[in-house]
Amino acid sequence: MELPIKGQLKVSVTDNVLEDGDWGTDCLMVRDGKVVKQITLTKGCYTIPNMVGWTREQLVEWSQYDATGRHPENYHEVDICT
Repeated sequence: MELPIKGQLKVSVTDNVLEDGDWGTDCLMVRDGKVVKQITLTKGCYTIPNMVGWTREQLVEWSQYDATGRHPENYHEVDICT
């Protein structure tokens, strides 16, 4: 997935144990390829780091976190808001 230079992204930390309502979700505002604002949409049991100032490359790196084989298996998700 190619992340936009300008727009909004939705980020969350999910797992293979809890329900959807247990996962927090933040909205990121991106301008010129950097996160300029972060708003918590829903609170969850996992902490989402402060991403203000992060580049698109840092977001891609964060999204590739792999906890396979651990319990619970956490996943970092980044989606483009339409």
